[in-house]
Amino acid sequence: MFKIKGSPILSLFKGLLIGYIITIIVLFVLSVLVTYTDFNENYIVTIIRVVTVIVCILCGLVTAKSAKKGGIWWGILSGFTYVLVMGLIGFILIPNYEIGPNLLINLALAIAGGGVGGVLGVNI
Repeated sequence: MFKIKGSPILSLFKGLLIGYIITIIVLFVLSVLVTYTDFNENYIVTIIRVVTVIVCILCGLVTAKSAKKGGIWWGILSGFTYVLVMGLIGFILIPNYEIGPNLLINLALAIAGGGVGGVLGVNI
């Protein structure tokens, strides 16, 4: 009947959890670098975008590998969900959180990265 083990939905949550753990680690390291070194803060946005793409590729790959078909759609869903959750966290925790061009750019990058990961995931 309904299989939980090996479910794409379960894999979506697993991929997102892995993605958020990697994001937390990278952002922690970045914050230490900015705080204790003369790291140029102009690179922060670029680093966050690169991390978003890499993490969404990974999320899409993990999700689509379980789905075995429709990889691009599962990947896009994982990228969209990643940014949606990050946006909600930002909206809750940051008083003047702005829904603007940066969020839309991150959303586009996450969807693209997730789609690539999804295509890779069904073909592995």
